[in-house]
Amino acid sequence: MKKISVKLLPFFVILLMYTATGCSKKQYPKAEYHKLTGRKAKLYTAQGIKTSSNTLPLGDKQKFTLTATDSVLTYPGKSSEKIYSNYKEFFADVVPGKNYKVSVHTLPDTHTSTYKYLFVSLADIFDKQDKKLKIEIVENRWATGFEKPGLKRAFTFNSGETDQVRIVICADNRELDKKIFTFTMNFVSKKFMTAPTGDFYITIEEIKE
Repeated sequence: MKKISVKLLPFFVILLMYTATGCSKKQYPKAEYHKLTGRKAKLYTAQGIKTSSNTLPLGDKQKFTLTATDSVLTYPGKSSEKIYSNYKEFFADVVPGKNYKVSVHTLPDTHTSTYKYLFVSLADIFDKQDKKLKIEIVENRWATGFEKPGLKRAFTFNSGETDQVRIVICADNRELDKKIFTFTMNFVSKKFMTAPTGDFYITIEEIKE
């Protein structure tokens, strides 16, 4: 039997690793969510403390990670179902009476798999008196061109009488492990699926008239 050249071994090792990981799933969203439902949670009411690390400067795009160890909130689903999600809380200084846009770009994981996982962002925005501000979804699309792959969503609001807002970002966990986008190159398809956690960019900016 012909022996395999030692020089070729690294290639076969890499191929074997890709085959083992490329056809498997890194995350198991429904299993991750099941663990989440075992934690104590309620409708979001808490107001955290504003710090330098959770304050968003206007116009600056910053990267964060929604993790399974973050605090948990709940929100209503279909038929009075209670939906759980981890959440991140941010603050921003604003000018009263102005219009603003919050952009959230969620990113897929970097695992070498044909399945990529990212979360679908939801947002709530509160004023300084803990009153929820009305928001409007103005963007909901897959990133294209030279942008990093991911789901881009944007929410607009008017600051009203407040000079500071609190932005709560969580995941839409109503339909987990659902395909939201497929990308094919050189006959290889990558499927982008919904998950409870992941990396994201967030930006808040004033809307100039």
